[in-house]
Amino acid sequence: MPKPRVVDRDYLNSGYHRGHLCHSVDNSRDATAQKQSFLLTKNCSQDHKLNPKPWALFI
Repeated sequence: MPKPRVVDRDYLNSGYHRGHLCHSVDNSRDATAQKQSFLLTKNCSQDHKLNPKPWALFI
């Protein structure tokens, strides 16, 4: 029996976004690193109110 996995549709209407653990721009050294930054294993759930704008104030 396969182990449970997170998939994109798990976020649909959940109120959460996939938040990068590391900004994707910090992985822009090559195409592979950039692509890997979007893997669900390199993201964590973030509340919608936090993800779009407030965190950007700290960059």
